[in-house]
Amino acid sequence: MDTRYQPAPSLVGLVWRNKGKMLLAFVLVLAGGLAYLATAEREYQSEAKMFVRPGRESVTVDPIVTNGQAVTMADARESEINGIAEMLHSRALLERVVDQLSPEAILEKEPGSKSMGDYLAPLDNVNLNPAKVYSLRDKAIRRMSKNLKILTSKKSSIVTLSYGARDPALAKKALEDLLKIAQEEHARVNQTRGSQPFYETQRGKLKEQVTGLEEQLRKLKNESGLSSFEKQRELHLIHVATLEGELAKAQYGLKAAEGEATHRRQ
Repeated sequence: MDTRYQPAPSLVGLVWRNKGKMLLAFVLVLAGGLAYLATAEREYQSEAKMFVRPGRESVTVDPIVTNGQAVTMADARESEINGIAEMLHSRALLERVVDQLSPEAILEKEPGSKSMGDYLAPLDNVNLNPAKVYSLRDKAIRRMSKNLKILTSKKSSIVTLSYGARDPALAKKALEDLLKIAQEEHARVNQTRGSQPFYETQRGKLKEQVTGLEEQLRKLKNESGLSSFEKQRELHLIHVATLEGELAKAQYGLKAAEGEATHRRQ
């Protein structure tokens, strides 16, 4: 038996002998990737950022500070932001958005197109339609819940929302409607009962007070301009300064009441 020494094939030689197969594999992978990119459906992401202002439940008075300075509790603040994030992803809000935009728009169905469930619709009466598990509205709610992403960060008052859809206009509109409905619901839940009429009444009273003080100030200035007695003029000037201070205080109270009333109407 003749045994001869045969050197092991080198890596370069192995590659060179199979260069045709490797080139073919590379071309096939490249062609497959290009075909996927050319035929794959595009998905657009719409993003929104919402700033959460501190609420009454997350603000307390610091017992160390003697001037009654309000400070924000970190734990309560984080719980408040997480609660808002859960509310944004709640089914109640998603149902209102779906009803407002229509289930067909959320599912991005083409006009006149039919699904397998539509062809098997005659079996709905006997509950034998395997494709009729959910209604069209429920499917739209599930689709929106899947495409909606909500992100919160620690030590931050910003809630980030993103929604993905094949139509960029739909992604933008869905987020806009969700934020609008969420703001209305948040204002309704956190509004104190009877606070709006109270602030409206206070605004009316302060407005009447400002008008009366402005009229007194105008009359007093006119009288001080026509008086020739130095003593009386000094008294009038003191009175004018007093009225100006009261007027500024009343105007400040009026602006505060108007701001609070406007905020609670939003």
